[in-house]
Amino acid sequence: RETDVSQILNLQNQDWFNTYSTEGTIYTEARTLYDTGTSDESIMVALHSGVSSSEIRLYHRESTSSINFINSGGADVILNTNIHGGNYFHKSAGAFDTNDFALSVDGISSLIDTSNNPLSDTLTTMGIGTSYDGNLFALNGHIKKIAYYPERLSNAELQALTENN
Repeated sequence: RETDVSQILNLQNQDWFNTYSTEGTIYTEARTLYDTGTSDESIMVALHSGVSSSEIRLYHRESTSSINFINSGGADVILNTNIHGGNYFHKSAGAFDTNDFALSVDGISSLIDTSNNPLSDTLTTMGIGTSYDGNLFALNGHIKKIAYYPERLSNAELQALTENN
């Protein structure tokens, strides 16, 4: 069957999304049904503005679970774990604030980066299981839960949120 394209449009008009904030946290519990190739991403959720140069995406690859923050200038912050993405449910949480990014998967201590600054005020769409173009790196899998927090959770909170209890 064709890929489902699930999106929440007009984030700037949603009560739960603070368009003018520079901080937030994305949480997913999901799995891929196949082992994606090393160059292919299987995206669980992406906040974007419809173009590849302004996006925050949480995804699995064959050998990693990752989050990628891209600002409108195209500068990337990519945080990768060594947790295998294929055919297992994983709890992942990525947090961002001005020059402060973190990722925790399955309760593993948060990876952090304190460089760059994606512009969250340009994000207009939440893609569920897909990226900015509706098809690129679409998820072949299952999503149990997606949550968005309008604040940058602490590293300890990320770790606790993603623990497998």
